[in-house]
Amino acid sequence: MIDLHLHLLPDVDDGASSVEDSHAMIARAKELGFTNLIATPHLEGVLTPEYLAAIEAGANAVDPIAAQYGVEVGLGFENRLTPDIPARLERGEPITLDGSMTVLVELPFAGWPLHTEQTLFNIQAAGFRALLAHPERYATFQDDPDRALDLAERGVLMQVTTGALVGLFGRAAQRLAEELLVQDAVAVLATDAHSDGQRLTSVTAGLERARRLVGEERVRQLTVDNPRAILDDKPLPTPAEIRPEAEPTNGWRQALRRLTARAGFA
Repeated sequence: MIDLHLHLLPDVDDGASSVEDSHAMIARAKELGFTNLIATPHLEGVLTPEYLAAIEAGANAVDPIAAQYGVEVGLGFENRLTPDIPARLERGEPITLDGSMTVLVELPFAGWPLHTEQTLFNIQAAGFRALLAHPERYATFQDDPDRALDLAERGVLMQVTTGALVGLFGRAAQRLAEELLVQDAVAVLATDAHSDGQRLTSVTAGLERARRLVGEERVRQLTVDNPRAILDDKPLPTPAEIRPEAEPTNGWRQALRRLTARAGFA
């Protein structure tokens, strides 16, 4: 699997606070089946030489660890969506995912910047793809899922956090994550891990929930095929047919359903 969004670099942002934390995250990611990790430190505005130097130092610290585990680490950013991003991209500011033509952007969890739709359109008009981080966590989308679906229809890619599918960010986020998934509005599942904590330990359960909702083939696209296409600047594969997997049912529940059906109650 490929993780396009996590905060892996030590002592850079609110992610890993030490090389030891980064080591634990890489070890856990390897155990979960990840082969590629794109470290995406937060970027609130223009990339400064000082911040870039800190990121490069962090990358130099984790590269030998990743090599020990056979994991490849790339660099990107989680960019706060600001009106100047399209112009910065056109100037060549290196804020995309691992040098690709896709930029990971985030919005405030509460409130809705008036420039949002126009800025996303301008990113696309400049020849780049916009990947919107964790849409399931934005209050505006929770209140009105159609706004997220409309952006997806306009070509804005959506990255849902895997742990959201098992309630890691609350019931409202889980409901929206599930709705976006079954509406085929999600392009990528990612961990958004900040440590070797719940965002990584919930991956297995989150992927299992995703398989129950949309099926194994679609989950593979969201965790392998689509992320690879994004990094390679290729079109995303045609979405696989959604084939929900059956929920596991305890024997006593199966027996109860048979009995109620025979009695005419089901």
